[in-house]
Amino acid sequence: MQKQLVRVLSFLGVGSRKDCSHLIRKGLVTVNGKVILKPLDKIETDGVEIEIDGEAIDYREQYFLMLNKPLGYECSARPKSHPSVLELLPENFVNRGIQPAGRLDVETSGLLLLSDVGGFLHHVTSPRRHLVKTYRLQTSEAITEEAVQRLLAGVKLEDEEELIAAKAVERLSENEIKLLVDLGRYHMVRRMMAAVGAHVEKLHREAIGDLKLPDDLEPGDWRELTQEELDMLGYSEQ
Repeated sequence: MQKQLVRVLSFLGVGSRKDCSHLIRKGLVTVNGKVILKPLDKIETDGVEIEIDGEAIDYREQYFLMLNKPLGYECSARPKSHPSVLELLPENFVNRGIQPAGRLDVETSGLLLLSDVGGFLHHVTSPRRHLVKTYRLQTSEAITEEAVQRLLAGVKLEDEEELIAAKAVERLSENEIKLLVDLGRYHMVRRMMAAVGAHVEKLHREAIGDLKLPDDLEPGDWRELTQEELDMLGYSEQ
């Protein structure tokens, strides 16, 4: 597929079209080893090799990422009182419009998916998909068997018409459980636990669907999803 070089560089997050045009006219951009001086020249994107001032730029039509979200970050491009998770990504990723698929609050850590593909973001967050999210949490109070049964049967949350029920609950210790849910609501897990009389002290998302957060991905680190992992989420690239 052929595209204007200035559009390609802007799409890749190098900068604005004005910035990219300036780089091209200065002779800093090479395509397949050849210097291109005209921003509107068209290039073949299949298998293209682009360098800017000697630095290789990876051409990708779309990105699918996983991030081990640390505590203290907001899942928003316009954070209010804490840094954005997007600050953990390379600047060119942010420039090309990569966004989180759903949100984890500031005090929640764990698996967060991001992409610049709207269809993928919708796939992960759509309530119709019923993708199960697995959370590991600790509470300040002991979690009773009665509380577990109430979570499985469904609890009433403010502003929700229907009862919200856990798909599964696994007791790990007196005040630690794994909670599986297939809906996404504002602070839902914390509100569910509050409804059974337990205050959440630690909350960590371990998995989305069959996709688990890798043990070797440290807090704040990210990597691309493999095709196998996309398959685990039931997503097919369009």
